[in-house]
Amino acid sequence: MASAFTKQGIFRSAEKLKIPDKKPTEKLDFPERMTEKSNIDFFHVNLDQLETVLIHRKLNQNKICIAYPVWELPTFPKEWLAGLFAIDDVMVPSNFVADNMLGAWGFRPFVLPHVISVNSAAPAEAQKTRHKLGLTDQDIVILLSFDLDSYFQRKNPIGALRAIKLALSHYKVSRPIKVIVKLHGTDHEKSISKIREFELANVILVDEVQTAQEYEALQEVSDIFLSLHRSEGFGLNIAEMMARGKLVVTTRYSGNLDYCTDNNSMLVDCRFVPVGSGEYPHHSGGWWAEPSNEDAAHKLGQAIKLVEERDLRLAAQARTDLAQGFRGEVVAKRFLQFIDDKVEWLHGQRTTT
Repeated sequence: MASAFTKQGIFRSAEKLKIPDKKPTEKLDFPERMTEKSNIDFFHVNLDQLETVLIHRKLNQNKICIAYPVWELPTFPKEWLAGLFAIDDVMVPSNFVADNMLGAWGFRPFVLPHVISVNSAAPAEAQKTRHKLGLTDQDIVILLSFDLDSYFQRKNPIGALRAIKLALSHYKVSRPIKVIVKLHGTDHEKSISKIREFELANVILVDEVQTAQEYEALQEVSDIFLSLHRSEGFGLNIAEMMARGKLVVTTRYSGNLDYCTDNNSMLVDCRFVPVGSGEYPHHSGGWWAEPSNEDAAHKLGQAIKLVEERDLRLAAQARTDLAQGFRGEVVAKRFLQFIDDKVEWLHGQRTTT
């Protein structure tokens, strides 16, 4: 978001705010050309990081403060509501998050999707990745990618591996299948142990910090992206792979339904289950999806068949849909329309209180 909006001339700069015991978050300043009119700070935060935003607001009373939070459950701690009303306005990345806030708190924030901008991986970088991972041109490559700091149970990689195993036992494939599991974040050993305990041939673990170019190459050499998440506030990896024109098999639930349809992806049916203790913060009373293993295996088998037959229609539709609605200039225009509609009212509120 920061780099894309900076290119559009909306943000002047982005800085990381240090949050004790949590990941840093971006504070995005508006450019000087908008300062007279807007004088706004825009914070890309998680809801449990609002305390940092409130501290900043107290130190910058002359500025309008807008938060851009994400949350993956339909339930919210009550104490967060006071924090939201203490800032000037809220935007969220998906209708899923907006609808959950409406149901929990009675107000629906403005939806501003993430900018999806992908660069074509250089052929040399892609070939380097193939060689490093031992991939051949005949391999059908299934990619799983997740951040361990985003909660292992929510990302559900074991469910994805289980679906792959079932699909390969039910469907005859004419080409070798390779499964790449790309992970990063804390608590590596425990998560890696769980993945290694799941006996599945031809799994390649990529457990390293990659540059943007290296990760772009990893996406490029993959044929299918599999995400059997239990909930996503938006789903950046899913959207990026679709924007690349890759086949995506993913859960029919949560933020990714803003751009995933039956016409551009393979959506996996699910049921809803309570969030277990320790699986996600503030889980009490919350629920999320449990993707169907059988439907996931079926959809993955269909995706593999499309790759074998070189049928690119679904993937091409995905690329078209993401390009139309999530380019930097499209999202920037939506953002600026919001500012035009809101900023005078916000300034008025600040000057009369």
